[in-house]
This record gives sequence, structure tokens and C-alpha cells, in this order.
Amino acid sequence: MNRIDRLNALRILLESRRLITAKEIATHFGLGLRTVYRDIHSLQEAGIAIEGEAGVGYSLSRHAQLSPVSFQSAEALSLLLAAKVVERHLDSYHTSVFDSAIRKIRAALPLQEKDQLERLDAKIALPDIGFPHKGVLDPEALHPIQQALLQGSLIQIEYHTNYTQSTNVRKVAPIGILFYGGYWHLIAWCLLRNEYRDFRVDRILKLEDLGAHTLNKLKSLDEYLQEMSQLMSSHGKNTDKTLTECVVRFSPKLYWLFERTRFRFGFVRQRTIETGKLRGWTEATFYFDDLDELSRWILSFTYDASLVSPPSLIAVYQDHLRVLTSLLT
Repeated sequence: MNRIDRLNALRILLESRRLITAKEIATHFGLGLRTVYRDIHSLQEAGIAIEGEAGVGYSLSRHAQLSPVSFQSAEALSLLLAAKVVERHLDSYHTSVFDSAIRKIRAALPLQEKDQLERLDAKIALPDIGFPHKGVLDPEALHPIQQALLQGSLIQIEYHTNYTQSTNVRKVAPIGILFYGGYWHLIAWCLLRNEYRDFRVDRILKLEDLGAHTLNKLKSLDEYLQEMSQLMSSHGKNTDKTLTECVVRFSPKLYWLFERTRFRFGFVRQRTIETGKLRGWTEATFYFDDLDELSRWILSFTYDASLVSPPSLIAVYQDHLRVLTSLLT
């Protein structure tokens, strides 16, 4: 990416965030902090009202005039794919909201690109085969849960338990929502069981917001996932090993292998790298208790994987590489 394109991308990034630190910008673009400071200064000299300072964070002034929204053809086509996934995996409320946003995006596209979307739309489908479609509570499931998460509310749910074929009422304090196994799941502290529980959203028959709760020290969703990863990675054995946060990048070429095997190693989240030499690669975060086992898995990707952190994982990985090299020479 040349500097002009990078400065434009930086302006768009600033418009999309209320506050962003220089370190976050550096990570996003794969730059050094000095380069970030120079780019910020260049935008300010060009008349863009950026407030903030190094070490604190940057934001656009309330009086800054935002640029009109425009999309490249590839971006518009990617949003069309996203719309198909939204239709499959979200409830009617979010589907209608997303459809409204997509219509606005289509309206802003040149005529030729509108025609491209129309032609492609008929050639993309997510069939029901192997993928469950919306749940019982559709169209009112995820939105009230999202509101409860934002407001710190206690909610009362009428929940159908499949294995006992019974329905009961629970008061829960949500800490997050997950999508796995073809369904959305609500993760919440259950006042009845006095522990964190996983509720499949399509089995919630009724939901009521009871207002803000006064529960203290609830876990974050990341903390919950760490514990679950530890339980899964121990394979039923007792273990006192500490989980280590590990960040690894994977190339698009072997994304299928990463996607198929990632959950065996405490996978938590991922993002797509959008700029730099590794554009299109996936950066994934794991919480795992055995760096030797994790590094052996990463070795199976050969040059289609790149380690980011921690140094202890990199050291173990390099030890394996040295042994392999000695065997080949």
C-alpha cells in the first residue's frame, strides 16, 4: 500500500472509531509508531481536524466534516456475501436492519456495479443442508439480548431444555453471545444454578428485561472462553497448567485446515489482516496450556503460518525447526 492510499485508509479508520490509540493504528497497518505519528501529522496539515496526542489516543473533532461513503466493487460484492450469511444466521429483526443498510449501499453504487450485484445475487445461496435456520423466538431473540448486554440488565427467560423435554423460568445476567454449531448461544450467570450457563437462543420461548442488575465481578466473555478452552484442551484430565495467550497468522491457502482444527487448541477469536504484505491472512488468538503441542500443530502449516506472540511459543517453535533441520542435513 502506497502512502497516499494508507493516509486515506487511516482517515477512514479514524471516522469509524470514537477513539483509537497510536498502538492500535500501528497494529492495524503493520507500521511503527513513528510512522503513525507522521501520518497523523500529515492529515492534520491537510486540514483534517484530528484531536488527541501520542499515548492517549486520536479522534476526529466533533466539527470535522466526514467524507461521503463510497465502496470499491470488491467491497460491495463482499457485503453481498455477508448479507447471505446474515439471512441464514440472524433473526428477522437483524435481517431487516441489515437489508435496510444494504439497500442504502446499493443506492450509492454506480449503475454498472448495481448490475453486477443483481447478476451475482442470483448465483449465491446458503441451502438448509446441514445448517439450521432461525429459531423459535425469531424475530425477537438477539436484539433484546444485545440491549441487556449494553445496559447490564438482568433478564428472565422461559427456556425449553431439550434433553429433559421440560420448560422452566430462569433469571440470568448475560455476559455475551456466541455462534457455534449452527446456533446462537447466550452465555449468562444463572441465579437459579449459581453458575455460568450456556443457553441456546432458539430454545428461549419468552424473554423479559428486568432492569439493571447489581451483580459484581461477573466474568468477561473472554475470561469465560479461557476457562472453557482449558476444560476442552485438558481432554477430561486434571491439569494445573496456566493458559497462555497465543497469536498466530495463517495464509488464505490453508484457511480450510485452520478452520477445521482451530478449536482443538483453545481458539478464541480471529480477524482478517486488511493491509500490508500479509493482506488476506487470518490472525487468530488462542488460549492454550501446552506450547509444545500447539507449536507442533502450527508446524503442519509450514510457511503458511506466522507466529506473532508470545516469545515462549516462538522459542518452542524454533527448537522444533532446528531439530527438523538437523534431521534433513
